[in-house]
Amino acid sequence: MRLQLSFRLAEYWLASLFQRGARKTYGTVYPCLFWLGPLGGGSCDFLAPSSVLFAVCFLAAASAFRISRPQPAAYLGVVVSLLFSRDIQLWGEMTEVTREVFGHLPQKGGGGAVEKFLLKSDRVQVEIISLGCIITALETKGRDGNLSDIVLGFDRLEGYVNKHPYFGATIGRVANRIANGKFTVEGKEYQLALNNPPNSLHGGNKGFDKVLWTPEVLLNGIRFSRTSPDGEEGYPGELKVWVTYTLDGGELAINYRAQSSSTTPISLTNHAYFNLAGQGSHDIYNHMVSIEADSYLPVDDTLIPTGLFTDIVQCFRAAVSFFLWFLEPLCELLEQAVCSSRASLCCLPPGEVAAVQDTAFDLRKPVELGRHMQKFQLPGFDHNFCLEQSAARHYCARAHHPPSGRTMEVYTTQPGIQFYTGNFLDGSLEGKGGSVYPKHSAFCLETQNWPDAVNKVTIAVLEIRTSAGGKGSSELMEVTHTLMETQWLLRPGLHSFVPEDRCWLGCVPPNVDAVTPGS
Repeated sequence: MRLQLSFRLAEYWLASLFQRGARKTYGTVYPCLFWLGPLGGGSCDFLAPSSVLFAVCFLAAASAFRISRPQPAAYLGVVVSLLFSRDIQLWGEMTEVTREVFGHLPQKGGGGAVEKFLLKSDRVQVEIISLGCIITALETKGRDGNLSDIVLGFDRLEGYVNKHPYFGATIGRVANRIANGKFTVEGKEYQLALNNPPNSLHGGNKGFDKVLWTPEVLLNGIRFSRTSPDGEEGYPGELKVWVTYTLDGGELAINYRAQSSSTTPISLTNHAYFNLAGQGSHDIYNHMVSIEADSYLPVDDTLIPTGLFTDIVQCFRAAVSFFLWFLEPLCELLEQAVCSSRASLCCLPPGEVAAVQDTAFDLRKPVELGRHMQKFQLPGFDHNFCLEQSAARHYCARAHHPPSGRTMEVYTTQPGIQFYTGNFLDGSLEGKGGSVYPKHSAFCLETQNWPDAVNKVTIAVLEIRTSAGGKGSSELMEVTHTLMETQWLLRPGLHSFVPEDRCWLGCVPPNVDAVTPGS
C-alpha cells in the first residue's frame, strides 16, 4: 500500500507541477512532501536521510535527463529512495501487526474485551494487551538461534486482573513512591491512596496498569490512549495520555505523551520484569549489569529518597514544637520561604544525591549481580540512579547474560532509572507455563523521573502545566524535555554499536566479551 501510494503521490505532484510550467517549484515543494512523511505514510521524520536522499536523487535525475514527462521521473525517484530507505526496509524486516481477543474483564470491574496485539519481525516478537498496555511476552533469540520469552507474566487474563507486582505494565500517573501520599501543587495539597503504606505507589489503587486503553493499530506498532478524569486517584486535572509501542526490525520503542487541563505531576514508565536467561529461570545472579550514572538517591526504610534539607526542617519543627511551642510560626515561615523560592536553594544542601564512587552502587563498569550483592551484603537493588540530563535519547544501562549471549541496552530521555532486582517476588505467583517467580528471579530497569520529586524542594518536579491562555485552556506538553521515551533494540548477534538514539537487546557470540559503550 505504501509503495502504491508513493507512486501515486509522485505522479500527482510531478504532473501538476509540470502542467503548470513551474519547473523551478518542484525543487522545494516536492522534497518537502517526503520530509513530512517519508514515502507517503512513513513516520514524521524531518530531514530523514532517506527523504533527503530521495530529493537529491530526483533533482539529479531531473537535471541530467531534463525529463518533461512526469512518470519516468517519479518512478526513478521512488525506486532510488526505496532502495536506501529505512522507512520501507525493502530488504529488511517488516513489522507484522496482528490482534486477537485475549479475554473479557469481569462485569464488576466495568467489563469490556481485552485485546492482545502481536508485533512481529524476523528477530523479535512482542505481545501487548489493552489492559494497562501490558507487555505480556517479549521473545528474542539467543546465540543458539532459538527464541525465548524474557519477560515475566501470565498465560491468562485472570493473572493480570488479580493482584500482581505490575508485570509489564504502564505505570502512571506517577511512577514509584510519593511520601505519605501527599503533595502540594499551586498551593493546594492533594491526598492520594496509601496503597503501599505509608506511601502511595505507582499511581494508587487503580493506576494506569489496571484500566482498559483504546488501541490504534499503526504500520509498525500500536498506540494506546485514554483520558484520566480530573480527580482520578486523587490527582488534579483531566489528563489525556498516549502510549505508543513500535517495532522497527529489532528495535522496540515506547513513547509517552500527555496533555492536561491543569497542572499535575506526571512520571510514566514501563514495569517489565526481565530475565535474559528466559522467564521462569530461577535467578539473575549470573547477569552482568552496568548503569551509566555517577550518582544515585539513598532511601529510607520505606524506600523514599532522603532529602537532607527537608528532613532538617522537619526535625527543627519537632524540636521547636516540643520546647518552644510559641515559635512554631517561625517554622511555617521558613518552610514557605524554601518552597516558594527555588532560586534560593542553590546555597542549600540538595536532596540527598550521593556519589556512586567507592560504593555498592557504582555500576559504571559491568558487575556480576550475584557476586556483587554478596560482596556488599546487599539484599538487592531498588534505587533510582541519576542519569545525564539531556533532551536527546542517551545510553543509560546494560544487562548481559553470558550463557545465552543475550544483551540488553536501554536508552532514554528521562532523568532517572529505577533498578529493581525483584526483591519482593516470593514464588507465590504461578506465571507463564506454570513457572514460579522467587526472589531475584528478574530485574527491572524503569526509566522515569526521580521518586517523590514532587515533595523534594531540591529535585526537579516533572509537571504538566496549563498554558497562559487562561482558565480551562491547556497545552500539549511532550514531557521530560521533549517526550518520555524508552527504546530496546533486539538483535540476534553481535553488531556494531548503535547510534545514541537507539538501544538494543541482542546476543553476543561465544568467546566474545560484552561490548561497552565507547569501547
